[in-house]
Amino acid sequence: MPHLEFPVAPEEVGTSPTQFDELQPYFLNEEIWEDVTYRVCETLCVLSSKARCSAILRVQLLPEPFDASVKELTAICKVGWGREHAQRVKKEAELCRDKLSHLQVTDEGVTRVSVMEDCGQSLHVPLVECSPTFRYLACGMLVEVHKAGVIHNSFTERNVVVSVINSGPNKGEHVPVLVGFGEATEHQCPLNGNIQANGLRPERSDIMCDEIYYACMDSDFWRPAYIKVLDTEVPIAHATSVESLVQHAGYSNSNEMLKRRALLEARRAFSAHRD
Repeated sequence: MPHLEFPVAPEEVGTSPTQFDELQPYFLNEEIWEDVTYRVCETLCVLSSKARCSAILRVQLLPEPFDASVKELTAICKVGWGREHAQRVKKEAELCRDKLSHLQVTDEGVTRVSVMEDCGQSLHVPLVECSPTFRYLACGMLVEVHKAGVIHNSFTERNVVVSVINSGPNKGEHVPVLVGFGEATEHQCPLNGNIQANGLRPERSDIMCDEIYYACMDSDFWRPAYIKVLDTEVPIAHATSVESLVQHAGYSNSNEMLKRRALLEARRAFSAHRD
């Protein structure tokens, strides 16, 4: 069973003599971790930090003592200091270990460290600005999490990282990985079935799950089901012409000024719809 030597002061690794605590973790990704003791030999970057409460670190791991046959690994460590924050890390790790099987946890006293595979780089643009395929995969991944019995409760860009496929026919492609399960809880999702990418936007009552519905809305997962003409939403099925939009919006018999405004707005909306 692998162990982990985690620094008492991780920010000082590599800059001064460092004390280490030896922890006995749960490593669920057996294909990644060898049956050795790993030591945090370098803190590559601090992804987030709250002074002596919690931190997320990208670290380099080496076997201790050194063994050339054991692969050096880059990993993400989530640390919680003190009883409250240690309990949060423990809860997150146990939920992911039991439901999602991709997060590992170690603990020692009132310091807890979760150790997971380094899946990629943070997403630095709004999800809605990413490619359609990337957005569809991100929302589909959220649905799979819900099917596993977990609600994420924090589906935002900061919890989506970009991973690169290293082999196979899709080698080199960028795919999303959902992280940051600190606010996640168990969940019986009312959504029955899957969601259709680039289909017409369903009603909220059709999806029945707020997190999935609003994540898809914010990500432009669906095409608009309505076109707005002034203050009226017209079903997309009536977007066959500018005149049809004006008619079904109820402005055909309006006064000339209002009808002219409706025609201008309908022409703009119809052009955008066709593009």
